[in-house]
Amino acid sequence: MKTKLFFSFLFVILIALISNFIFRSLMQNDFEDYVRGVREDRLYWVLASVEGSYEDGHWERALLIDSLHWGMMLGFDLRVSDNNGTEIIDSQGVLDSLEDNMRRRMESIIDVSAPTGDFEDYPLFVKGKEIGTLSVRGIRRRGKVAEKENVFIERGKEFLIISFIIAGGGAIFLALVFSTFLTNPVKRLKEATARLAKGDTGIKVDISSGDEIGELAESFNFMSEALKREDMIRRHLSSNIAHELRTPLTIMKANLEGIADGVIECSQEQIESLKEEVDRLISLVEGIEDITRAEASFLRKDVMEEVDVKELIEKSFLSVRNIANSKGVELVCDCNESFVVVTDREKLDRILKNLVTNALKFTEGGRISVSMGFEQKRFFIRVSDTGRGMDAEEIRHIFDRFYKGKGSKGAGIGLSIVRELVDALGGEIEVKSGTGEGSTFIFYIPRGEIGD
Repeated sequence: MKTKLFFSFLFVILIALISNFIFRSLMQNDFEDYVRGVREDRLYWVLASVEGSYEDGHWERALLIDSLHWGMMLGFDLRVSDNNGTEIIDSQGVLDSLEDNMRRRMESIIDVSAPTGDFEDYPLFVKGKEIGTLSVRGIRRRGKVAEKENVFIERGKEFLIISFIIAGGGAIFLALVFSTFLTNPVKRLKEATARLAKGDTGIKVDISSGDEIGELAESFNFMSEALKREDMIRRHLSSNIAHELRTPLTIMKANLEGIADGVIECSQEQIESLKEEVDRLISLVEGIEDITRAEASFLRKDVMEEVDVKELIEKSFLSVRNIANSKGVELVCDCNESFVVVTDREKLDRILKNLVTNALKFTEGGRISVSMGFEQKRFFIRVSDTGRGMDAEEIRHIFDRFYKGKGSKGAGIGLSIVRELVDALGGEIEVKSGTGEGSTFIFYIPRGEIGD
């Protein structure tokens, strides 16, 4: 990948250099067009001046010399002929007619003996009548004057060469730097993926950029953490399931063997005992299904959306309303007004239902209330009941998986799932209770934003 990126940069650099050459060529052509335009304008000035030196059917020699002298200073080698082709005067004749000081000054500027190109003939007219011909060609100029028209082109060439060296060398250096900079994160991701494939689920990639590579690294780290958590859950769950299933199966096996051997009488009471153990197994299987569903939510990224908490609380009451009525328990939502938070709706809904269901199990003829509020950058939900309450020992283990308090007939899974879901949302949960005083669970969840 690094090689491909490097050559991609080189290709872009090559295109830029070709564009530079094209620009330089266009600029030089424009300059040459400008020089030709200026030369043509000057030539027409000389033509007009030469035609103006013809008066009353004859040439005014002094005016003609002045016109050609001016033309020579503009860089032209000139020759004037009449309609018969007879030469009237040329540049050399103009020089010979000048005073010594002026002639020496002119000879220091131009070299009449070294013309450039061939003569081009231009007809001369006065009042629509042809009076002769002006022959024009370039003349070599001496000293710095001769270099002025080439300075721009030569400097353009020098600039192109210098810019090629600086830009080309710098671009190659930057291509190496950027190709290395861009491929290093991908290389680290590749190495981390190879280690993860070998079973190293603790591997993390430290890439903090906010671009697509950073998002890829964040997804990789989440996947690595999810796999690590899944592996731990699998081992822990396997151990817990084996332990929890062993007791009812052992009891059932002993009773059935006793009945088969005639040691135990197959009475209605014994059948009820076996049925209770079967119900216990069914409860454990249902608990395992609950764990499986919960773990599926732990292993996916939170789906952040706007949630009306009051509405969610009222919906959680609907699923247990009949049971609450049969037990004479009042369900109360102590919410003065609705408020909307941004969080994972599915996880929050499951936390609420588990807490309300747990409160209902240990409350007879009392009251279960749910309230909510904000605390700094978090929101909280409080679930309180007037049930039997818990002692300090129960509180210490209440969130342990498969722990069952006094008088509990459940699988001991609901509250452990609550804590794990709260942890998954980046929050925390507290419990306050006392024997005969009821219980209060309160959990705090960060207030997220759409796009988190």
